[in-house]
Amino acid sequence: MPTTLLQITDCHLKADKNTLFHDINPYQRLAKCLDYAYQQQSDSENNIAALLLTGDLVQDEVASSYQQLIDLVNQYQWQVPICLVPGNHDVPELLAEAKQAIGAYDQSLLKINNWQIVLFDSFDVDGKGAGKVEEAQVEDIFHRLKTSQTDYLLAVLHHHLSPYGGFIDKYPLQDSQYFYNWLDEQAKSNNNKLKGVVHGHVHATACKYLALTPVFGGIASCLQFVHATEALNIKEFGLSAIDLFADGRVTSTAIYLND
Repeated sequence: MPTTLLQITDCHLKADKNTLFHDINPYQRLAKCLDYAYQQQSDSENNIAALLLTGDLVQDEVASSYQQLIDLVNQYQWQVPICLVPGNHDVPELLAEAKQAIGAYDQSLLKINNWQIVLFDSFDVDGKGAGKVEEAQVEDIFHRLKTSQTDYLLAVLHHHLSPYGGFIDKYPLQDSQYFYNWLDEQAKSNNNKLKGVVHGHVHATACKYLALTPVFGGIASCLQFVHATEALNIKEFGLSAIDLFADGRVTSTAIYLND
């Protein structure tokens, strides 16, 4: 039986929880995603090991938006680590306060069985929506990994790595060659431990490949992007189940919820 991580991404909370975002209520939809996640982790048969919140948690970049996130998360008694990575709409200082209020996991590596979950920060203050992973961050994580005992790695960040064919490609992970080199070296290594990458940002469920590594985009908790036409799909929302297998396989499955 695999170990499962639940990914909630691109919540885009507004300053007022009653304010709509493209004709949907992001607060109410996030509430449904969190309720589903809590019910899943409460059943030991589901083998839920962590909750991943992968960025763009707010749309209005103010404290009241983050307070809504705190209130929603803290209404449950979580038995698993909650991991937050920032997106381009997040505010590092406010996100740090939210992490503390939630009691979120605060390290870059999370060991789960024979896996290490590697949490990357792709927020770029000058990116204008695009992301960046600094060389120093990769070096720090690399040195931490050298002293860890693990069979497999799963990288987690907000920004996407491969083109999606729509407007989101104006805001990719850029100026991050050291990070891409690390991914490439892992893929070509005879002792490759990196078995997958999980990201948000694209508001779509998809699996692309970078070298030989599967890269999974996650369904957004608010609304989806139809990249081929640059339209918005406001009917669908949900979260993703990331299944980690003992033999190194990883899959991502979209879970669609109803208003």
